[in-house]
Amino acid sequence: MDVLIFLGAVIALAVILFLLYLVLFGPSRIVPEDRRLVIYRNGRFHRIVGPGRVRLLPGLDEVKKEIEVRDHPIDLSIPGIFAYGLPNDFKLNLWCQVDLEKAAEDNRDRLVRLVQITDSEREHQIEILVRQAIIDQMTRLQAEIPLRPEEDNLMGKVAALAPGTDRNKQLLEGISQDLVQTLPTIGVILDEEYPIKLTQRGIPQEMVEALERMRGRQLDSEWLKKYAAELREQFPEISNAVLAQMLGSIKGVDLSNVQGFLFEQEAAENQASVRLKVPRDGPVTPNISVNPAPAKQAKSAAVSGAEPHPQATSPHLTKQDLVVLKRVPRTDQGQRKSA
Repeated sequence: MDVLIFLGAVIALAVILFLLYLVLFGPSRIVPEDRRLVIYRNGRFHRIVGPGRVRLLPGLDEVKKEIEVRDHPIDLSIPGIFAYGLPNDFKLNLWCQVDLEKAAEDNRDRLVRLVQITDSEREHQIEILVRQAIIDQMTRLQAEIPLRPEEDNLMGKVAALAPGTDRNKQLLEGISQDLVQTLPTIGVILDEEYPIKLTQRGIPQEMVEALERMRGRQLDSEWLKKYAAELREQFPEISNAVLAQMLGSIKGVDLSNVQGFLFEQEAAENQASVRLKVPRDGPVTPNISVNPAPAKQAKSAAVSGAEPHPQATSPHLTKQDLVVLKRVPRTDQGQRKSA
């Protein structure tokens, strides 16, 4: 009896020493600060270990996966989001980390479930959750801050989410609040220290072309006319053809419209008046008075440095010039009609 007890004690001591040897001198692995190891024992999830030196029991423990837990930025492209009636392609930048233990909150069953999610599945689920957050927040934003009457057009709908606007800020803040709650369900923690940023916003090409056409119509208004006037002032001798080419080189400007309003301006500038006066008494020698257009007169005065004259009188016509004139019969002694 004593022999059996002795043998049992010896065997137990040997097992203990063997296990102690494995723990102290068995195979080990160094886990970096930004990594964690998922350990399975006998085919079942056992624990998450790291950082530092990790001892593994040979034949029992298996490193199932290695997880990167550092905070890192990710860029996500989310296409096909409707905002104020327009389709948008959003590209967001956010910072997050994969921390299964923190996401599980000491819930063993939840931790086991999070461990079984693969890296590709987790990346796909992040995109799905971000898309859902954008949709939910856009729905809320459109209800709380609808478009004003003056914004209910293509340009207003595009500018509604422009960077720096209140709508843009509220949208990103709402997305962040949603992701703080939803990302832990897949083992991801959003780093709120780095705000979510909308790095790119794309709209369909046909919308871009429509905006360019609209921009062209807007440039063909007071702004474009003011710019044309400034060019004329800087270059007094510039021709309409050159001016039209300069204005037409601006992206979005319709050259035909430019030529149209330049023609109208030129016609207005050239409205000079001509008067033919025949004296009542004396020789039949008419005088021709010319009132030049105000713009032409001012330009000539500016170039010459002289004061503009309100009226310029031509010299008397010669006999050769009078050949083309026809004598008009007098109706009375003191009055003649001009031809």
